[in-house]
Amino acid sequence: MKIVLDTNVLLSALLTPNRKASAILDKILNGNIEIYYNENIINEYKEVLSRKKFGIPKTQISAIISFIRMKGIYAFDYTESNKPFEDMADKIFYDIAISKDSILVTGNLIHFPKHKKVMSISEFYNKFI
Repeated sequence: MKIVLDTNVLLSALLTPNRKASAILDKILNGNIEIYYNENIINEYKEVLSRKKFGIPKTQISAIISFIRMKGIYAFDYTESNKPFEDMADKIFYDIAISKDSILVTGNLIHFPKHKKVMSISEFYNKFI
């Protein structure tokens, strides 16, 4: 299975172990789920995870990013949608997921157009974990 992981899911997994988001991250780290990424996504992960208010150690952030780069699938090409986004940083997650026929897992469904491939953390967890 291949997914695109919204930043808020990764953040939730790191901040609240033993919950649904962390179970999803565990499946990724164990190789049971593959993750699509590109430089825009990596930069978003780095920027958000590095915020002082979250207190995530730099070594942990570096390890996660290194893992994604080594084991993830780089989305060299993808089709850009013409969907409007309130926050344009969210668009890349949606565009890659839809064009690669994978699932976008997010903690904020309202940030994305309604689509069968866009799932909440709970929906994805209940269906696939």
